[in-house]
Formats: sequence, structure tokens, C-alpha cells
Amino acid sequence: MIDGLKRSWRVTSYLQGDALACRSSCQLVAACNLNSVEIEGDNKDVIRLCVYEDAPPWECGAIFKDIKRLATQGHFSFHWSPRTANKAAHWVAQASLHGRLPLNWVGHPAVDLEFMLFSKLFLLFS
Repeated sequence: MIDGLKRSWRVTSYLQGDALACRSSCQLVAACNLNSVEIEGDNKDVIRLCVYEDAPPWECGAIFKDIKRLATQGHFSFHWSPRTANKAAHWVAQASLHGRLPLNWVGHPAVDLEFMLFSKLFLLFS
């Protein structure tokens, strides 16, 4: 959720979709010339396959190869966080999936999303 980028892919599995989203994040960070960035996700399998040398399923092999190349060049690290800790990102993904995410959602977030973000800020600073 760095800049409101929204993409859709036809995928064969959740793993492939989440891996494509992770690669897209890595590409965005690399394009911005940022280093030592932590990429966070709620799919444990994607994070594990980004960090370890496990062989991914064949339909995701090239995606993880790209992620690892970008991560090595930019010194990215990967961190798993439970979906419950990432409610805003989950809300955005679901709204996008169901065609309910307006084009101007970054500048004018929906009330539900705004509430989640402010609630998290309140907890951080209280």
C-alpha cells in the first residue's frame, strides 16, 4: 500500500497471486531506488519462499526468481505478519477484488478504511 497501485492478474492459485503482488512491490521499491526495505505480507508460504531456498511450485518459479534477484540487489528483507495485523491491506484487496475500490481511494479513503487506519495510529501513540 505504498502508493495506491492496483493490479489484477489471472492466477491459478492464491500463492501465485500473492507472489505476483510481492514481486510488484519489489519492482516498485527498486524503481524508487530504495534500499534496506522490509516487505511485509500475510501469506506465510510466500514469505518463506522469498527467504529460503525452497523450490516453489513450477507455476511460481520465475516469479520467485525475480523476487530473489530484486531482493538481493536492493537488500530487501521479508517479514510475515498475520492478516489480523494487516486489516487495512486486506480491506483494500477485498474492495478491489469486488470492484468497490474507487480510483481516488488514496486521497479520499472510504470511511471503513479511514477508521481502520486511525484506530491503528491511535493504538500506536497511546
